[in-house]
Amino acid sequence: MRTINILIVIFFCRQGFGQIKNFESLISISSKKMFIQVVLENGYFETDESGQGTLLFGNFDLGPMEAVYVESSGNWAFGFNNDVSDSFAIYNAIRDDIYSKCTFKQLVRNNGRFVACYTCPNTTYKGLIGCANESEKSYVMYFSQKFIDNLVE
Repeated sequence: MRTINILIVIFFCRQGFGQIKNFESLISISSKKMFIQVVLENGYFETDESGQGTLLFGNFDLGPMEAVYVESSGNWAFGFNNDVSDSFAIYNAIRDDIYSKCTFKQLVRNNGRFVACYTCPNTTYKGLIGCANESEKSYVMYFSQKFIDNLVE
């Protein structure tokens, strides 16, 4: 019986641990160290695909989720699973916060697609944050000021 109680406690504690759940978690990321802290505190684990200047983290609480940090630019992104309603709802809430609390700044082309990017008050980072959708995943992305300064219009 004790084993079952321990398993139940672990299961329910893990349910609240999940993935990035709000905009406030994202605006606290101002460095590689802070990115790693945020992903680990939100139940992500480093994957075997990390390496060669890219840190890749996964989380399976609400379907396959990912977080990536690019060391050369300081850019990062969080991917949300559109096929899992809780995951997509979290993405939509974060996106709505960005749209309502931030100011449109510019379009950035990322992997051949435009991303509408915003400046946000009370953030610890210097750069732009944006949202993008694909058929199976939605993303919240951060582009560092260093990256933005090197863009060719």
